[in-house]
Amino acid sequence: MNIKMTYLYLTKQSKGFTLVELLVVIIIIGILGAITVPTLFSKTFRAREIEAKQYVAQLVRDQQIYRASYGEYSKSVEELNPSIPVETEDYVYVINNNNPQYSLITGASKDDRLASVAGKVFSTINSRGESELGAVICASLDGMPSMESVKSNIVTGK
Repeated sequence: MNIKMTYLYLTKQSKGFTLVELLVVIIIIGILGAITVPTLFSKTFRAREIEAKQYVAQLVRDQQIYRASYGEYSKSVEELNPSIPVETEDYVYVINNNNPQYSLITGASKDDRLASVAGKVFSTINSRGESELGAVICASLDGMPSMESVKSNIVTGK
């Protein structure tokens, strides 16, 4: 009789999960989620920044071609490359031409977590006295124009 009671007791015990086992599984799933979700968001931000860098790089190339063709820098994104939008969900693209020696192309981020992007096209005179065009593209979280200043430049035409 004693053996039969022990057998029934063991079979009843092994039919389900205990609360502790369920809590351990939930904690493990929570830890895995805490690790993967921030990584997913950082990849999304990185993809948006790469898109902005590609747009600015294309505008820089187009600005160099425009300068070589017309002898001056283009004053607007629409005139330079109509296929690139002036404003996207995450960035505003502006061309600042206050100096005939260079043109600054800015992709100002609307989100503080995204890097702003800038490109500069400039002309120099080489040792033979010929004009040459150069370009620089960079991205930074600090030191770039804010969204408000970019919008004011669009409105005032600066």
